Amino acid sequence: GTVVTDVQVLSDRSPQPAGYTRIPEFPESRIAFSRKKRVYVKLLPPDTAETAVFDIKLSSKSKALPHYMKIGEMGNFAIWCKKGPVSKCSPKAQPISAGLQQLSLQAPDSHHKSPVARCSIKRASQHESLYDTSNIYGLSAMDGVPFTLHPKFESKLSSGSNAILADLNVKSLADIEKEYNYAFVVERTAAARLPPSIC
Repeated sequence: GTVVTDVQVLSDRSPQPAGYTRIPEFPESRIAFSRKKRVYVKLLPPDTAETAVFDIKLSSKSKALPHYMKIGEMGNFAIWCKKGPVSKCSPKAQPISAGLQQLSLQAPDSHHKSPVARCSIKRASQHESLYDTSNIYGLSAMDGVPFTLHPKFESKLSSGSNAILADLNVKSLADIEKEYNYAFVVERTAAARLPPSIC
């Protein structure tokens, strides 16, 4: 995977910066605030990135967001981002307790015995957020839990996967819009009947 290391908001007349990718606009014709501005992101592999963008917020132009860097404006909005260091060490796999070993599909002697680099984990104090945003690679409750399918499901999946894929219907955007087209006639009629004070 990759991480976003930088975000830029530029005029549509500005050339695309080297190493950046343009974020496509939403194809809605009524939204005009983004027509003169383009958003570009720089993507890098996590092992080569020093810092990464881990939060983006919108605010009114007049509002300043503490601890965020303003990257530009679009329409009546200011766009802000927060960057942080990229962790270079991987989370250590937690040992499986005796109770969970009985549920494991692995043989008892097949546990990892290789040394794994240790990462220091910052403990959040009471006034800090439960989710520490100083590191984009936090540890989750599922770290160290192996993911495997039970053997009884593997045989069904491998034998019937071609049949499952053959039954899939691929629809175009036009097919989806035609099938799920809803004109909101009832809602518009009901709204037209309401007194202006309620709307």
